Amino acid sequence: MRFAEDPLLRELAQQARELGLSPEEDTWPADAAHALLRSLLEGLVARGLLEGPLEVGCYAARRSAEN
Repeated sequence: MRFAEDPLLRELAQQARELGLSPEEDTWPADAAHALLRSLLEGLVARGLLEGPLEVGCYAARRSAEN
């Protein structure tokens, strides 16, 4: 998969634009940087690349054996 096709990276790029973050800056507002980092970590946990707390949701809940 190419980077431009990766949904997590596309979402992070969109969020960075919305937060006004740019790699050309040396410092970023702490709340904006924290929001972007939170999204990154949640995406990595959702992909199973980092361990983290699972929230009950469509993919985090154990499936019924009856299905």
